[in-house]
Amino acid sequence: MNRFIHGRKLLGMLRRLVTEYRDKLLEGGDSKARLVFGKNEYAATESETVMGNKAMRRARTFEYRGESVEMFRHLKINVEDDVTKTIRVHFHWDAERSKIAIGYCGEHLPVASH
Repeated sequence: MNRFIHGRKLLGMLRRLVTEYRDKLLEGGDSKARLVFGKNEYAATESETVMGNKAMRRARTFEYRGESVEMFRHLKINVEDDVTKTIRVHFHWDAERSKIAIGYCGEHLPVASH
C-alpha cells in the first residue's frame, strides 16, 4: 500500500483504535466503542453476502496466536476501486488479553460486486 495517499488519516484512525476505541470496549462494549469512529470509518461486521460466502469469509480469516480468526470488524477509508485512496484494516478484539490484533491492512478485500 505504498501508493496510499491518506497515511496521516490512517495513522489517526489506528491511534484512536488502540486508545479511545479500546478504552470504550473495556468500559461498555462495542456499542459504545463504535462511536469513536464515524459511520464511514468503522464497520462492526460484513454484509450478509460476504458472511454467507465461504471464500469471502476465508479472505477475512487471519492467523492470531496460532489460530485462524475471522476478523469482520474493520476500519475503512473510502470505497473507490483506487488503491491510492481506499484502504481496509481488519482487526480482532482479544477480550482475554485486552488487546486489538490487526490481521490485515491493505486494499479492499473481495466482495460480491467485484
